[in-house]
Amino acid sequence: MPGNPGHAATDAQSISFAARLLRAQLTGLKLFADVLDSYDENSEDDFADIVKAAIENRFSPGELALKFKVSASTISRWKEGRSCPHPYARKVIVGEIKNMIVSAFADKSNIFPQIIDQQIYQ
Repeated sequence: MPGNPGHAATDAQSISFAARLLRAQLTGLKLFADVLDSYDENSEDDFADIVKAAIENRFSPGELALKFKVSASTISRWKEGRSCPHPYARKVIVGEIKNMIVSAFADKSNIFPQIIDQQIYQ
């Protein structure tokens, strides 16, 4: 009920939860981007873990396939560690995944102040 004072408190709690959830997502994206700086460029296992984490946390196999101009089945093989591109290509791909994460972080960061404003002004 809109006139119910308990309802207003529930709305405020929902917005507060949404803000906390977005902050957690932003923190996760930042940590993901930061950890990419420390991977072993020669490790095929690290590369597979990065592709797997990118898929589990943010990007679809189709998005990655389009970005890197390979098939979705190639992305699947990378994720599962059944195949791996040349070390130089891995370095470029990991750099691009990091750029994609940073871009997603920036997009979400622009939304965060709007949620805080909604929380304050409602």
